[in-house]
Amino acid sequence: MAKKYELISDLYEQISIEVTRDSQTWRLFLKTACRNYKLRFDEQLLLFAQRPDAIAVLEIERWNTAFGRWVNRGAKGIAVFEDSTGKSQRLKYYFDIADTHGTEQSLSLIHISEPTRLALIS
Repeated sequence: MAKKYELISDLYEQISIEVTRDSQTWRLFLKTACRNYKLRFDEQLLLFAQRPDAIAVLEIERWNTAFGRWVNRGAKGIAVFEDSTGKSQRLKYYFDIADTHGTEQSLSLIHISEPTRLALIS
């Protein structure tokens, strides 16, 4: 696990520099970050480095319990630091919604009331 933590630490250092290198890369990062805005900044950077196309990410336990969805066999997790302080040299893994299957009724990423929906489409 220490070796994997070192690899992710190196990736974090590289992406921290790369993302600010030019405006196009920064815009691509922001596109990824806005879809996963509740993540810490370090998690957003690592998400961008590993899965820039991710739509909505959660830990496997949250997919299972809160949304009734299960991660597909063989799906690769997105490694992020467990905490941002560096005290714990542990990783946790997120999975994108594209890596899951299950019930569809609890999948609304955005809730819009009916009057608001009608106002938006008219």
